[in-house]
Amino acid sequence: MSHFIPEKLSPQMRELLEYLSKIGEPMESKGFNPSSFAEELASLGFRVYEDLSPTDIEGRYLQGRTYGHYEHGHFACAVVD
Repeated sequence: MSHFIPEKLSPQMRELLEYLSKIGEPMESKGFNPSSFAEELASLGFRVYEDLSPTDIEGRYLQGRTYGHYEHGHFACAVVD
């Protein structure tokens, strides 16, 4: 299921992963396939409530900002029905 190649991470993603590890919240970096994400979560008993792509995040939260974004970042909220 690995779609995330650590060696090809952007500097921003490397920085984010290092920061999360330092504060005791390491993120598993194997990634996911956005086209099968909902199905994979459903097999675990979850339903995707919202899944924001990098473009969605930029449009909703980062318009007019002068700093960059975290490439390839998705924000997702999953719930148990």
